[in-house]
Amino acid sequence: MDPDVKLFLSRIDDKLRESEREYDTAYFGFLTPGERAAAARYLDGSGAAFRFEGGYADAERTLLLIKPDNDAIPFRDTGDMLSAVRISSFQEGKTLGHRDYLGSLIGLGLKREAIGDILPYTDGKMQYCDVILLKSVGRDVLFSLERIGRTGVKAEEIPLGYLHVPEKSFREIRDTVASVRLDAVVSAGFSIGRNEAKELCRRALVSLNYQICASPDSKVGEGDVISARGYGKLQLAEIGGETKKQRIRILIRKFE
Repeated sequence: MDPDVKLFLSRIDDKLRESEREYDTAYFGFLTPGERAAAARYLDGSGAAFRFEGGYADAERTLLLIKPDNDAIPFRDTGDMLSAVRISSFQEGKTLGHRDYLGSLIGLGLKREAIGDILPYTDGKMQYCDVILLKSVGRDVLFSLERIGRTGVKAEEIPLGYLHVPEKSFREIRDTVASVRLDAVVSAGFSIGRNEAKELCRRALVSLNYQICASPDSKVGEGDVISARGYGKLQLAEIGGETKKQRIRILIRKFE
Protein backbone atom coordinates (compact mmCIF):
# COMPACT_ATOMS: atom_id res chain seq x y z
CA MET A 1 0.00 0.00 0.00
CA ASP A 2 1.19 3.51 -0.82
CA PRO A 3 2.65 5.11 2.36
CA ASP A 4 0.51 8.25 1.93
CA VAL A 5 -2.66 6.16 1.61
CA LYS A 6 -1.65 4.08 4.63
CA LEU A 7 -1.15 7.25 6.70
CA PHE A 8 -4.48 8.67 5.51
CA LEU A 9 -6.38 5.51 6.51
CA SER A 10 -4.62 5.37 9.88
CA ARG A 11 -5.83 8.92 10.56
CA ILE A 12 -9.38 7.80 9.76
CA ASP A 13 -8.92 4.96 12.24
CA ASP A 14 -7.93 7.55 14.85
CA LYS A 15 -11.19 9.41 14.19
CA LEU A 16 -13.16 6.18 14.46
CA ARG A 17 -11.66 5.51 17.88
CA GLU A 18 -12.28 9.11 18.92
CA SER A 19 -15.97 8.89 18.02
CA GLU A 20 -16.33 5.60 19.93
CA ARG A 21 -14.46 6.96 22.94
CA GLU A 22 -16.38 10.24 23.11
CA TYR A 23 -19.65 8.70 21.93
CA ASP A 24 -20.01 11.72 19.67
CA THR A 25 -19.29 12.95 16.15
CA ALA A 26 -15.63 13.15 15.18
CA TYR A 27 -14.67 15.03 12.06
CA PHE A 28 -11.77 14.95 9.63
CA GLY A 29 -10.56 18.10 7.83
CA PHE A 30 -11.56 18.91 4.25
CA LEU A 31 -11.00 16.03 1.82
CA THR A 32 -10.50 16.08 -1.93
CA PRO A 33 -12.99 14.09 -4.02
CA GLY A 34 -10.40 11.32 -4.35
CA GLU A 35 -9.82 11.18 -0.59
CA ARG A 36 -13.58 11.20 -0.03
CA ALA A 37 -14.01 8.20 -2.33
CA ALA A 38 -11.16 6.34 -0.58
CA ALA A 39 -12.63 7.12 2.84
CA ALA A 40 -16.09 5.89 1.82
CA ARG A 41 -14.65 2.62 0.51
CA TYR A 42 -12.67 2.13 3.72
CA LEU A 43 -15.55 2.93 6.08
CA ASP A 44 -18.21 0.84 4.33
CA GLY A 45 -18.87 -2.09 6.63
CA SER A 46 -16.89 -0.56 9.50
CA GLY A 47 -19.90 -0.43 11.79
CA ALA A 48 -19.69 3.36 12.02
CA ALA A 49 -22.07 5.92 10.54
CA PHE A 50 -20.44 8.56 8.36
CA ARG A 51 -21.28 11.34 5.96
CA PHE A 52 -19.61 14.20 4.12
CA GLU A 53 -20.39 17.91 4.53
CA GLY A 54 -18.92 20.83 2.60
CA GLY A 55 -21.23 23.70 3.50
CA TYR A 56 -23.50 23.37 0.46
CA ALA A 57 -24.84 20.70 -1.87
CA ASP A 58 -22.27 19.30 -4.32
CA ALA A 59 -19.30 20.88 -2.54
CA GLU A 60 -16.04 19.56 -3.97
CA ARG A 61 -14.03 19.57 -0.73
CA THR A 62 -15.88 18.12 2.25
CA LEU A 63 -15.45 17.23 5.89
CA LEU A 64 -15.74 13.59 6.89
CA LEU A 65 -18.10 13.15 9.86
CA ILE A 66 -17.98 9.86 11.79
CA LYS A 67 -20.12 8.68 14.70
CA PRO A 68 -21.17 5.39 16.31
CA ASP A 69 -24.01 3.73 14.39
CA ASN A 70 -26.61 4.56 17.03
CA ASP A 71 -29.81 6.49 16.27
CA ALA A 72 -29.68 8.04 19.74
CA ILE A 73 -26.50 9.91 18.75
CA PRO A 74 -27.20 12.50 16.05
CA PHE A 75 -24.55 13.96 13.79
CA ARG A 76 -23.30 17.31 15.01
CA ASP A 77 -24.72 20.34 13.22
CA THR A 78 -22.58 21.55 10.32
CA GLY A 79 -22.71 25.10 11.70
CA ASP A 80 -20.75 23.91 14.75
CA MET A 81 -17.81 22.94 12.53
CA LEU A 82 -17.86 25.26 9.52
CA SER A 83 -17.83 28.98 8.91
CA ALA A 84 -18.07 31.00 5.70
CA VAL A 85 -16.07 34.15 4.96
CA ARG A 86 -16.77 36.58 2.12
CA ILE A 87 -13.70 38.40 0.78
CA SER A 88 -14.37 41.54 -1.28
CA SER A 89 -12.30 44.05 -3.24
CA PHE A 90 -12.81 46.61 -5.99
CA GLN A 91 -12.68 45.27 -9.55
CA GLU A 92 -9.60 47.17 -10.64
CA GLY A 93 -6.20 45.95 -11.75
CA LYS A 94 -5.66 42.22 -11.47
CA THR A 95 -8.62 39.85 -11.47
CA LEU A 96 -8.13 37.54 -8.51
CA GLY A 97 -8.55 33.80 -8.99
CA HIS A 98 -8.70 30.63 -6.94
CA ARG A 99 -4.90 30.33 -6.71
CA ASP A 100 -4.55 33.92 -5.42
CA TYR A 101 -7.04 33.39 -2.61
CA LEU A 102 -5.66 29.99 -1.65
CA GLY A 103 -2.08 31.28 -1.59
CA SER A 104 -2.97 34.15 0.73
CA LEU A 105 -4.89 31.87 3.10
CA ILE A 106 -1.99 29.42 3.25
CA GLY A 107 0.26 32.45 3.81
CA LEU A 108 -1.69 33.18 7.01
CA GLY A 109 -0.52 29.80 8.33
CA LEU A 110 -3.70 27.82 7.59
CA LYS A 111 -3.34 24.16 6.68
CA ARG A 112 -4.94 23.04 3.42
CA GLU A 113 -7.27 20.68 5.28
CA ALA A 114 -8.75 23.68 7.13
CA ILE A 115 -9.87 25.26 3.84
CA GLY A 116 -12.90 24.05 1.92
CA ASP A 117 -14.23 25.28 -1.40
CA ILE A 118 -13.09 28.67 -2.69
CA LEU A 119 -15.81 30.35 -4.76
CA PRO A 120 -14.73 33.54 -6.60
CA TYR A 121 -17.20 35.70 -8.53
CA THR A 122 -17.76 39.32 -9.60
CA ASP A 123 -20.61 41.75 -10.19
CA GLY A 124 -18.60 43.90 -12.58
CA LYS A 125 -17.69 46.57 -10.02
CA MET A 126 -16.53 44.42 -7.12
CA GLN A 127 -14.88 41.03 -7.00
CA TYR A 128 -15.79 38.61 -4.26
CA CYS A 129 -14.80 35.21 -3.00
CA ASP A 130 -16.77 33.06 -0.58
CA VAL A 131 -14.54 30.64 1.32
CA ILE A 132 -15.65 27.75 3.53
CA LEU A 133 -13.36 27.14 6.51
CA LEU A 134 -13.15 25.12 9.67
CA LYS A 135 -14.82 27.21 12.36
CA SER A 136 -11.63 27.00 14.42
CA VAL A 137 -9.73 29.16 11.89
CA GLY A 138 -12.52 31.41 10.59
CA ARG A 139 -11.93 34.16 13.16
CA ASP A 140 -8.19 34.20 12.39
CA VAL A 141 -8.98 34.96 8.76
CA LEU A 142 -11.42 37.74 9.68
CA PHE A 143 -8.82 39.51 11.81
CA SER A 144 -5.68 38.80 9.76
CA LEU A 145 -6.59 38.86 6.06
CA GLU A 146 -6.02 42.35 4.65
CA ARG A 147 -4.52 41.71 1.22
CA ILE A 148 -4.64 39.16 -1.57
CA GLY A 149 -1.28 39.70 -3.23
CA ARG A 150 -1.14 43.47 -3.71
CA THR A 151 -4.90 43.94 -3.61
CA GLY A 152 -6.48 45.29 -0.45
CA VAL A 153 -9.51 43.25 0.66
CA LYS A 154 -12.22 43.16 3.28
CA ALA A 155 -13.24 39.90 4.98
CA GLU A 156 -16.57 39.36 6.72
CA GLU A 157 -18.36 36.32 8.08
CA ILE A 158 -21.58 35.27 6.36
CA PRO A 159 -24.12 32.50 7.12
CA LEU A 160 -23.53 29.28 5.20
CA GLY A 161 -26.94 29.74 3.62
CA TYR A 162 -25.74 32.99 1.99
CA LEU A 163 -22.93 31.37 0.02
CA HIS A 164 -22.76 32.44 -3.63
CA VAL A 165 -22.33 29.14 -5.46
CA PRO A 166 -21.52 29.61 -9.16
CA GLU A 167 -23.39 27.35 -11.55
CA LYS A 168 -21.24 24.58 -12.92
CA SER A 169 -20.40 25.19 -16.56
CA PHE A 170 -20.38 22.21 -18.87
CA ARG A 171 -20.82 21.30 -22.52
CA GLU A 172 -23.07 18.41 -23.51
CA ILE A 173 -21.71 15.86 -25.97
CA ARG A 174 -23.92 13.25 -27.59
CA ASP A 175 -22.14 10.32 -29.21
CA THR A 176 -22.38 6.60 -29.77
CA VAL A 177 -19.99 3.88 -28.62
CA ALA A 178 -19.67 0.17 -29.33
CA SER A 179 -19.59 -0.53 -25.59
CA VAL A 180 -19.54 1.66 -22.49
CA ARG A 181 -15.86 1.09 -21.73
CA LEU A 182 -13.58 3.62 -20.12
CA ASP A 183 -11.43 4.14 -23.21
CA ALA A 184 -14.52 4.61 -25.40
CA VAL A 185 -15.99 7.29 -23.13
CA VAL A 186 -12.62 9.04 -22.78
CA SER A 187 -12.27 9.04 -26.56
CA ALA A 188 -15.75 10.48 -27.11
CA GLY A 189 -15.62 13.02 -24.29
CA PHE A 190 -12.17 14.46 -24.99
CA SER A 191 -12.33 14.12 -28.80
CA ILE A 192 -9.23 11.96 -29.06
CA GLY A 193 -8.52 8.70 -30.84
CA ARG A 194 -9.37 5.38 -29.22
CA ASN A 195 -5.70 4.31 -29.18
CA GLU A 196 -4.70 7.55 -27.48
CA ALA A 197 -7.45 7.02 -24.89
CA LYS A 198 -6.17 3.50 -24.20
CA GLU A 199 -2.63 4.80 -23.79
CA LEU A 200 -3.76 7.44 -21.29
CA CYS A 201 -5.40 4.71 -19.23
CA ARG A 202 -2.38 2.42 -19.37
CA ARG A 203 -0.11 5.27 -18.27
CA ALA A 204 -2.34 5.76 -15.19
CA LEU A 205 -3.37 9.26 -16.33
CA VAL A 206 -7.10 8.57 -16.13
CA SER A 207 -9.25 8.53 -12.99
CA LEU A 208 -12.67 6.91 -12.71
CA ASN A 209 -14.70 8.28 -9.80
CA TYR A 210 -11.54 9.92 -8.44
CA GLN A 211 -9.52 6.70 -8.41
CA ILE A 212 -6.71 6.02 -10.88
CA CYS A 213 -7.89 3.40 -13.37
CA ALA A 214 -5.33 1.80 -15.69
CA SER A 215 -7.75 -0.65 -17.33
CA PRO A 216 -9.11 0.71 -20.63
CA ASP A 217 -11.88 -1.91 -20.66
CA SER A 218 -13.33 -0.91 -17.26
CA LYS A 219 -17.10 -0.44 -17.44
CA VAL A 220 -18.50 3.05 -16.91
CA GLY A 221 -21.96 3.68 -15.46
CA GLU A 222 -24.38 6.59 -15.48
CA GLY A 223 -23.20 9.36 -13.17
CA ASP A 224 -19.57 8.20 -13.16
CA VAL A 225 -16.96 10.96 -13.22
CA ILE A 226 -13.85 10.65 -15.37
CA SER A 227 -10.81 12.90 -15.42
CA ALA A 228 -7.75 12.69 -17.66
CA ARG A 229 -4.58 14.58 -16.84
CA GLY A 230 -4.15 17.44 -19.28
CA TYR A 231 -7.65 17.02 -20.76
CA GLY A 232 -10.09 17.89 -17.99
CA LYS A 233 -13.09 16.27 -16.34
CA LEU A 234 -16.37 14.86 -17.59
CA GLN A 235 -19.39 12.90 -16.40
CA LEU A 236 -21.26 10.16 -18.19
CA ALA A 237 -24.71 11.69 -17.73
CA GLU A 238 -26.86 9.20 -19.60
CA ILE A 239 -26.69 5.81 -21.31
CA GLY A 240 -29.40 5.54 -23.96
CA GLY A 241 -30.67 2.88 -26.29
CA GLU A 242 -29.02 1.27 -29.28
CA THR A 243 -28.84 2.65 -32.79
CA LYS A 244 -29.76 0.61 -35.87
CA LYS A 245 -26.07 -0.31 -36.10
CA GLN A 246 -26.21 -1.59 -32.50
CA ARG A 247 -24.08 1.17 -31.08
CA ILE A 248 -25.00 2.66 -27.69
CA ARG A 249 -26.09 6.27 -27.40
CA ILE A 250 -24.43 8.24 -24.57
CA LEU A 251 -24.69 11.77 -23.19
CA ILE A 252 -21.52 13.25 -21.72
CA ARG A 253 -21.16 16.45 -19.71
CA LYS A 254 -17.69 17.92 -20.17
CA PHE A 255 -16.90 20.48 -17.49
CA GLU A 256 -15.45 23.77 -18.69
